[in-house]
Amino acid sequence: MMWSVVLLCLLAGARASPLQLLNEEWTAFKLQHDARYGSVAEEARAREAFENNRLAVARHNQRYALGLESYRTGLNKYSDLAPADFASRMNGFQPHARRQRPARPLRRGAAPAAGDLPGHKDWAAEGYVTSVKDQTSDCASCWAFAAAGALEGQVRRKGYKIEPLSAQNLVDCSTKFGNEGCKCGDTNRAFMYVYVNAGLDSEDTYPYEARDGPCRYDINGTYGWDDGFIDVNADNETALQITVAEVGPVAAAIDANGNFKDYKSGVYYNATCTTTVTHSVLVVGYGTDEREGDYWLIKNSWGTTWGEAGYGKMARNRDNNCGIASFASYPYLYDRMMTRHQTMINNN
Repeated sequence: MMWSVVLLCLLAGARASPLQLLNEEWTAFKLQHDARYGSVAEEARAREAFENNRLAVARHNQRYALGLESYRTGLNKYSDLAPADFASRMNGFQPHARRQRPARPLRRGAAPAAGDLPGHKDWAAEGYVTSVKDQTSDCASCWAFAAAGALEGQVRRKGYKIEPLSAQNLVDCSTKFGNEGCKCGDTNRAFMYVYVNAGLDSEDTYPYEARDGPCRYDINGTYGWDDGFIDVNADNETALQITVAEVGPVAAAIDANGNFKDYKSGVYYNATCTTTVTHSVLVVGYGTDEREGDYWLIKNSWGTTWGEAGYGKMARNRDNNCGIASFASYPYLYDRMMTRHQTMINNN
Protein backbone atom coordinates (compact mmCIF):
# COMPACT_ATOMS: atom_id res chain seq x y z
CA MET A 1 0.00 0.00 0.00
CA MET A 2 2.78 2.41 0.96
CA TRP A 3 4.60 1.80 -2.33
CA SER A 4 1.37 2.44 -4.25
CA VAL A 5 1.07 5.85 -2.60
CA VAL A 6 4.69 6.66 -3.42
CA LEU A 7 4.17 5.58 -7.05
CA LEU A 8 1.06 7.73 -7.37
CA CYS A 9 2.96 10.73 -5.96
CA LEU A 10 5.80 10.18 -8.42
CA LEU A 11 3.39 9.93 -11.33
CA ALA A 12 1.61 13.07 -10.20
CA GLY A 13 4.95 14.89 -10.00
CA ALA A 14 5.88 13.65 -13.46
CA ARG A 15 2.65 15.00 -14.87
CA ALA A 16 2.99 18.38 -13.15
CA SER A 17 2.97 21.17 -15.69
CA PRO A 18 5.52 24.01 -15.67
CA LEU A 19 2.77 26.32 -14.45
CA GLN A 20 1.97 24.02 -11.55
CA LEU A 21 5.63 23.88 -10.56
CA LEU A 22 5.87 27.65 -10.78
CA ASN A 23 2.77 28.01 -8.63
CA GLU A 24 4.33 25.72 -6.04
CA GLU A 25 7.59 27.68 -6.03
CA TRP A 26 5.72 30.96 -5.62
CA THR A 27 3.71 29.57 -2.72
CA ALA A 28 6.88 28.22 -1.10
CA PHE A 29 8.60 31.60 -1.52
CA LYS A 30 5.75 33.45 0.19
CA LEU A 31 5.71 30.98 3.06
CA GLN A 32 9.47 31.00 3.52
CA HIS A 33 9.75 34.79 3.63
CA ASP A 34 6.32 35.55 5.11
CA ALA A 35 5.60 37.71 2.06
CA ARG A 36 2.27 39.50 2.20
CA TYR A 37 0.71 41.90 -0.26
CA GLY A 38 -1.92 44.57 0.11
CA SER A 39 -3.89 43.78 -3.02
CA VAL A 40 -4.28 41.31 -5.87
CA ALA A 41 -2.56 43.79 -8.21
CA GLU A 42 0.39 44.17 -5.83
CA GLU A 43 0.84 40.42 -5.60
CA ALA A 44 0.63 40.13 -9.37
CA ARG A 45 3.51 42.62 -9.74
CA ALA A 46 5.50 40.78 -7.10
CA ARG A 47 4.95 37.44 -8.81
CA GLU A 48 6.00 38.85 -12.18
CA ALA A 49 9.22 40.12 -10.60
CA PHE A 50 9.76 36.75 -8.93
CA GLU A 51 9.36 34.88 -12.22
CA ASN A 52 11.76 37.25 -14.02
CA ASN A 53 14.33 36.98 -11.24
CA ARG A 54 13.97 33.20 -11.19
CA LEU A 55 14.67 33.02 -14.93
CA ALA A 56 17.64 35.41 -14.67
CA VAL A 57 19.14 33.30 -11.87
CA ALA A 58 18.76 30.10 -13.88
CA ARG A 59 20.39 31.62 -16.98
CA HIS A 60 23.28 33.08 -15.01
CA ASN A 61 23.97 29.82 -13.19
CA GLN A 62 24.11 27.98 -16.51
CA ARG A 63 26.91 30.34 -17.51
CA TYR A 64 28.59 29.76 -14.15
CA ALA A 65 28.44 25.98 -14.68
CA LEU A 66 30.20 26.49 -18.03
CA GLY A 67 32.95 28.52 -16.37
CA LEU A 68 31.78 31.77 -17.97
CA GLU A 69 30.98 33.53 -14.67
CA SER A 70 32.90 33.80 -11.40
CA TYR A 71 29.91 33.67 -9.04
CA ARG A 72 26.59 31.94 -8.51
CA THR A 73 23.26 33.67 -8.04
CA GLY A 74 20.14 32.59 -6.20
CA LEU A 75 16.74 33.65 -5.00
CA ASN A 76 16.43 35.46 -1.68
CA LYS A 77 13.84 37.37 0.32
CA TYR A 78 14.01 40.28 -2.15
CA SER A 79 13.32 38.21 -5.25
CA ASP A 80 9.78 39.56 -5.52
CA LEU A 81 11.15 43.03 -6.37
CA ALA A 82 11.93 44.21 -9.90
CA PRO A 83 15.51 45.55 -10.31
CA ALA A 84 14.49 49.21 -10.48
CA ASP A 85 12.16 48.85 -7.49
CA PHE A 86 14.86 47.04 -5.53
CA ALA A 87 17.44 49.74 -6.28
CA SER A 88 15.14 52.57 -5.21
CA ARG A 89 14.32 50.84 -1.94
CA MET A 90 17.68 49.37 -0.98
CA ASN A 91 20.53 51.41 -2.47
CA GLY A 92 20.84 54.49 -0.29
CA PHE A 93 24.46 55.65 -0.49
CA GLN A 94 24.74 59.23 -1.71
CA PRO A 95 28.08 60.98 -1.08
CA HIS A 96 28.02 64.70 -0.47
CA ALA A 97 31.00 65.16 -2.80
CA ARG A 98 33.84 63.07 -4.20
CA ARG A 99 36.34 62.64 -1.44
CA GLN A 100 39.77 63.94 -2.29
CA ARG A 101 41.38 64.49 1.09
CA PRO A 102 44.43 62.19 1.41
CA ALA A 103 44.44 59.55 4.10
CA ARG A 104 46.53 60.04 7.22
CA PRO A 105 49.60 57.82 7.67
CA LEU A 106 48.54 54.49 9.12
CA ARG A 107 51.71 54.19 11.17
CA ARG A 108 54.84 56.18 11.86
CA GLY A 109 57.37 56.07 9.06
CA ALA A 110 56.82 54.86 5.52
CA ALA A 111 53.54 53.20 4.64
CA PRO A 112 53.90 49.46 4.12
CA ALA A 113 53.75 47.90 0.69
CA ALA A 114 50.97 45.43 -0.03
CA GLY A 115 53.57 42.66 -0.13
CA ASP A 116 54.27 43.24 3.58
CA LEU A 117 50.68 42.47 4.49
CA PRO A 118 49.08 39.12 5.30
CA GLY A 119 47.62 37.40 2.26
CA HIS A 120 44.33 36.82 4.05
CA LYS A 121 42.37 38.86 6.57
CA ASP A 122 38.95 38.24 8.13
CA TRP A 123 37.96 40.59 10.95
CA ALA A 124 34.64 38.76 11.35
CA ALA A 125 36.46 35.54 12.21
CA GLU A 126 38.56 37.49 14.73
CA GLY A 127 35.52 38.81 16.61
CA TYR A 128 35.46 42.42 15.39
CA VAL A 129 32.17 42.24 13.48
CA THR A 130 28.62 41.89 14.81
CA SER A 131 25.86 39.74 13.30
CA VAL A 132 24.41 40.44 9.85
CA LYS A 133 21.54 42.94 9.88
CA ASP A 134 18.57 43.42 7.55
CA GLN A 135 17.75 47.01 6.61
CA THR A 136 14.53 45.69 4.95
CA SER A 137 12.97 47.02 1.76
CA ASP A 138 11.26 49.80 3.72
CA CYS A 139 14.43 51.79 4.40
CA ALA A 140 17.51 52.54 2.26
CA SER A 141 19.74 52.74 5.33
CA CYS A 142 22.74 50.78 4.05
CA TRP A 143 24.97 53.79 4.81
CA ALA A 144 23.93 53.72 8.47
CA PHE A 145 24.70 50.02 8.88
CA ALA A 146 28.08 50.38 7.15
CA ALA A 147 29.00 53.33 9.39
CA ALA A 148 27.86 51.53 12.53
CA GLY A 149 29.81 48.42 11.51
CA ALA A 150 33.04 50.35 10.95
CA LEU A 151 32.63 52.04 14.33
CA GLU A 152 31.91 48.72 16.06
CA GLY A 153 35.24 47.40 14.86
CA GLN A 154 37.17 50.45 16.07
CA VAL A 155 35.54 50.38 19.51
CA ARG A 156 36.49 46.70 19.75
CA ARG A 157 40.07 47.53 18.78
CA LYS A 158 40.20 49.94 21.71
CA GLY A 159 39.67 46.97 23.98
CA TYR A 160 35.94 47.14 24.60
CA LYS A 161 33.43 44.34 24.18
CA ILE A 162 31.95 44.03 20.69
CA GLU A 163 28.46 45.50 20.76
CA PRO A 164 25.97 46.24 17.94
CA LEU A 165 25.56 49.98 17.48
CA SER A 166 22.36 51.72 16.48
CA ALA A 167 21.77 52.31 12.78
CA GLN A 168 18.40 53.81 13.72
CA ASN A 169 20.18 56.46 15.81
CA LEU A 170 22.03 57.49 12.64
CA VAL A 171 18.89 57.37 10.49
CA ASP A 172 16.96 59.64 12.85
CA CYS A 173 19.64 61.98 14.15
CA SER A 174 22.30 62.60 11.46
CA THR A 175 19.90 64.54 9.24
CA LYS A 176 21.39 67.77 10.56
CA PHE A 177 24.60 66.78 8.74
CA GLY A 178 22.86 66.24 5.41
CA ASN A 179 21.78 62.62 5.60
CA GLU A 180 18.20 61.88 4.61
CA GLY A 181 17.27 58.94 6.81
CA CYS A 182 15.61 56.08 4.97
CA LYS A 183 16.03 57.87 1.65
CA CYS A 184 19.82 58.10 1.45
CA GLY A 185 22.96 59.06 3.34
CA ASP A 186 26.75 59.18 3.48
CA THR A 187 28.88 57.24 5.95
CA ASN A 188 31.22 60.19 6.48
CA ARG A 189 28.34 62.42 7.51
CA ALA A 190 27.31 59.68 9.92
CA PHE A 191 30.82 59.66 11.43
CA MET A 192 30.67 63.45 11.79
CA TYR A 193 27.36 63.22 13.62
CA VAL A 194 28.87 60.75 16.10
CA TYR A 195 31.85 63.06 16.64
CA VAL A 196 29.82 66.22 17.21
CA ASN A 197 27.24 64.35 19.28
CA ALA A 198 30.06 62.69 21.26
CA GLY A 199 28.41 59.31 21.02
CA LEU A 200 26.20 56.73 19.33
CA ASP A 201 23.71 54.54 21.16
CA SER A 202 23.84 50.78 21.24
CA GLU A 203 21.33 48.77 19.22
CA ASP A 204 19.74 47.59 22.48
CA THR A 205 19.16 51.19 23.57
CA TYR A 206 17.93 52.45 20.19
CA PRO A 207 16.53 49.49 18.19
CA TYR A 208 16.13 49.47 14.44
CA GLU A 209 12.66 50.35 13.12
CA ALA A 210 13.25 50.62 9.33
CA ARG A 211 11.53 54.02 9.15
CA ASP A 212 12.29 57.66 9.76
CA GLY A 213 11.53 58.99 13.21
CA PRO A 214 12.37 61.79 15.64
CA CYS A 215 15.84 61.79 17.16
CA ARG A 216 15.75 59.95 20.52
CA TYR A 217 19.45 59.70 21.35
CA ASP A 218 20.01 58.62 24.96
CA ILE A 219 23.39 59.57 26.36
CA ASN A 220 23.11 56.83 28.98
CA GLY A 221 22.85 54.21 26.24
CA THR A 222 25.95 55.35 24.36
CA TYR A 223 28.46 52.70 23.39
CA GLY A 224 30.24 54.12 20.33
CA TRP A 225 32.41 57.20 19.90
CA ASP A 226 34.72 58.68 17.31
CA ASP A 227 37.00 61.65 16.80
CA GLY A 228 36.30 62.08 13.10
CA PHE A 229 37.00 59.94 10.06
CA ILE A 230 39.72 59.18 7.55
CA ASP A 231 39.24 58.68 3.82
CA VAL A 232 41.21 55.94 2.12
CA ASN A 233 42.97 57.18 -1.01
CA ALA A 234 40.28 57.11 -3.67
CA ASP A 235 40.30 54.38 -6.35
CA ASN A 236 43.40 52.77 -4.79
CA GLU A 237 42.90 49.10 -3.94
CA THR A 238 46.38 48.79 -2.45
CA ALA A 239 45.58 51.61 -0.02
CA LEU A 240 42.32 49.87 0.85
CA GLN A 241 44.11 46.58 1.48
CA ILE A 242 46.63 48.28 3.78
CA THR A 243 43.82 49.97 5.67
CA VAL A 244 41.74 46.82 6.08
CA ALA A 245 44.81 44.86 7.21
CA GLU A 246 46.06 47.43 9.71
CA VAL A 247 42.99 49.34 10.86
CA GLY A 248 39.98 47.02 10.76
CA PRO A 249 36.60 46.91 8.99
CA VAL A 250 36.13 49.78 6.54
CA ALA A 251 32.92 51.38 5.25
CA ALA A 252 32.87 51.35 1.44
CA ALA A 253 30.42 51.91 -1.40
CA ILE A 254 29.78 49.97 -4.58
CA ASP A 255 27.75 50.00 -7.77
CA ALA A 256 25.08 47.53 -6.69
CA ASN A 257 23.03 47.62 -9.86
CA GLY A 258 22.76 44.67 -12.23
CA ASN A 259 22.41 41.28 -10.56
CA PHE A 260 24.31 42.06 -7.37
CA LYS A 261 20.99 41.63 -5.56
CA ASP A 262 20.99 37.96 -6.66
CA TYR A 263 24.56 37.13 -5.57
CA LYS A 264 24.84 33.79 -3.77
CA SER A 265 28.49 32.66 -3.70
CA GLY A 266 31.82 32.90 -5.51
CA VAL A 267 33.72 36.08 -6.37
CA TYR A 268 31.48 38.78 -7.76
CA TYR A 269 33.02 40.32 -10.89
CA ASN A 270 30.76 42.27 -13.22
CA ALA A 271 32.25 43.82 -16.34
CA THR A 272 29.26 46.16 -16.62
CA CYS A 273 29.89 47.67 -13.18
CA THR A 274 30.82 51.33 -12.97
CA THR A 275 32.38 53.54 -10.29
CA THR A 276 29.08 55.36 -9.88
CA VAL A 277 28.43 53.86 -6.47
CA THR A 278 24.95 53.38 -5.02
CA HIS A 279 25.17 51.09 -2.00
CA SER A 280 27.20 50.98 1.23
CA VAL A 281 28.85 47.80 2.51
CA LEU A 282 31.40 46.95 5.18
CA VAL A 283 34.73 45.56 3.98
CA VAL A 284 35.76 43.12 6.70
CA GLY A 285 38.66 41.38 5.01
CA TYR A 286 40.25 40.09 1.84
CA GLY A 287 41.84 36.96 0.40
CA THR A 288 42.39 34.90 -2.72
CA ASP A 289 40.10 32.24 -4.16
CA GLU A 290 41.83 29.31 -5.89
CA ARG A 291 39.46 29.47 -8.84
CA GLU A 292 38.54 33.14 -9.15
CA GLY A 293 41.50 35.05 -7.74
CA ASP A 294 41.70 37.97 -5.33
CA TYR A 295 38.60 39.14 -3.49
CA TRP A 296 37.29 41.57 -0.89
CA LEU A 297 35.19 40.06 1.90
CA ILE A 298 32.16 42.24 2.56
CA LYS A 299 29.34 42.26 5.08
CA ASN A 300 26.04 43.40 3.60
CA SER A 301 22.87 44.67 5.30
CA TRP A 302 20.30 42.67 3.32
CA GLY A 303 19.80 39.85 5.80
CA THR A 304 21.16 36.32 5.80
CA THR A 305 19.27 35.04 2.74
CA TRP A 306 21.51 37.22 0.54
CA GLY A 307 24.93 35.86 -0.39
CA GLU A 308 26.77 33.54 1.96
CA ALA A 309 24.66 34.13 5.08
CA GLY A 310 24.84 37.88 4.49
CA TYR A 311 28.49 38.02 3.42
CA GLY A 312 29.97 38.18 -0.05
CA LYS A 313 33.23 38.18 -1.97
CA MET A 314 33.89 40.92 -4.52
CA ALA A 315 36.64 41.00 -7.11
CA ARG A 316 39.88 42.61 -5.88
CA ASN A 317 42.66 44.03 -8.05
CA ARG A 318 40.36 44.05 -11.08
CA ASP A 319 40.54 47.78 -11.87
CA ASN A 320 38.46 48.81 -8.88
CA ASN A 321 35.51 46.74 -10.09
CA CYS A 322 32.16 48.20 -9.00
CA GLY A 323 34.02 51.16 -7.45
CA ILE A 324 34.70 49.42 -4.15
CA ALA A 325 37.80 51.55 -3.46
CA SER A 326 36.28 54.86 -4.57
CA PHE A 327 34.58 55.97 -1.34
CA ALA A 328 36.14 53.94 1.47
CA SER A 329 36.56 55.48 4.91
CA TYR A 330 36.66 54.64 8.61
CA PRO A 331 36.27 56.46 11.95
CA TYR A 332 39.30 57.04 14.14
CA LEU A 333 39.23 56.96 17.92
CA TYR A 334 41.77 58.51 20.26
CA ASP A 335 42.65 56.71 23.48
CA ARG A 336 41.00 59.55 25.38
CA MET A 337 37.57 58.71 23.97
CA MET A 338 36.21 57.11 27.14
CA THR A 339 37.35 60.05 29.27
CA ARG A 340 35.70 62.50 26.86
CA HIS A 341 32.44 60.58 26.87
CA GLN A 342 32.46 60.05 30.64
CA THR A 343 32.88 63.80 31.13
CA MET A 344 29.74 64.45 29.10
CA ILE A 345 27.77 61.92 31.15
CA ASN A 346 28.99 63.43 34.41
CA ASN A 347 27.99 66.91 33.24
CA ASN A 348 24.58 65.81 32.02
